[in-house]
Amino acid sequence: MAHVAALDSHSLIFRAYHAASVRGAPPAPALASMLASQLSRISPTHVIAAADLPGPTFRTAIAAGYKQGRKPSPPELTAAIPVLRGLLESSGIPVHTAEGYEADDVIATFAAKLRDGHRMTVISSDRDLAALVSPAVSMLIPGRDGIITPENVSELFGVPAARIPEYKALAGDRSDNIPGVPGIGKKGAARLLAAHASVPDLAAAAESMEGRDGKLLREGLASLLTSFRLAQLRDDAPVALDAAASEWTAAKLQSLTEHAAIIAGLEA
Repeated sequence: MAHVAALDSHSLIFRAYHAASVRGAPPAPALASMLASQLSRISPTHVIAAADLPGPTFRTAIAAGYKQGRKPSPPELTAAIPVLRGLLESSGIPVHTAEGYEADDVIATFAAKLRDGHRMTVISSDRDLAALVSPAVSMLIPGRDGIITPENVSELFGVPAARIPEYKALAGDRSDNIPGVPGIGKKGAARLLAAHASVPDLAAAAESMEGRDGKLLREGLASLLTSFRLAQLRDDAPVALDAAASEWTAAKLQSLTEHAAIIAGLEA
C-alpha cells in the first residue's frame, strides 16, 4: 500500500515566504524546513506536488469574476514562486499541473485514483481541500495540531467533508469570490444542509419553503447553483502518478535541504 503525500505547492510556498519575511530570512530554507517537519509526521512512501498554471480555468469559464478582487501578491513573492517550485522539482518531488484546472483539482484527481488500496495525506493551508477527506485521505494543515480525518473534519466548517462544496455554495467564499446565497451565512448554510440531502434537493425544496430561508433561496437560486459548480473539486484532470519518480527517500530529503541552502546563498 502506497502512502502518498500531496503538497499544495502555492499554499505552502505562500506560508513559507511570509514566515521567512517576518524574520528577514530567505524563503527557501523555510519551505524546506516546513516540508521536512510535515513529512516526518506522516512518513509517506511517495511525495508529489500540485501547482496552478497561468491562464483561464473551467471555473473562469463558469464565472468570469471567479477569484477577482484578491489583493495582488507582493512582487517578491511573485518572483519567489518559480524559484521555490524549482526547489521541489530539483529535489525529486514531481510538480503536477493541468491546463484548465487548478492545483486543488489535480490533488482531487490523485485522491480519486488512489482511493482503492492506498492512502493520501494532503498538506495544505487551504481548508477547501478538506473536502477530500475520507477513510483513504487525511489532511495536514501546517501550524495546526493533529491530522484532519473523517472523525474531526466537521470542526473546520461544521459539516462533513463531502458537503464542504455545498456549504461554500450556500455561505459563499470571499477569498475565491464565490457569491453563495446572499443572506444565508455560515450558520444558515449548516442548518439547511442538516435538513436537506444535497444542493439539488435544497433547490427543489426552495419553491415551497416558508420563511426567510425560503425567500433567500428563491431569490438566490441561480447564484446557489453557479456557486456549487465553482466550489466542487473535479477529479478528472489529465495527470498520472509515476510511482518511481515520486518515491520519497532520505536522499531526496537531504537534497531538499541542500538545494534550499544553495538558493538562499545565491539570494544573499
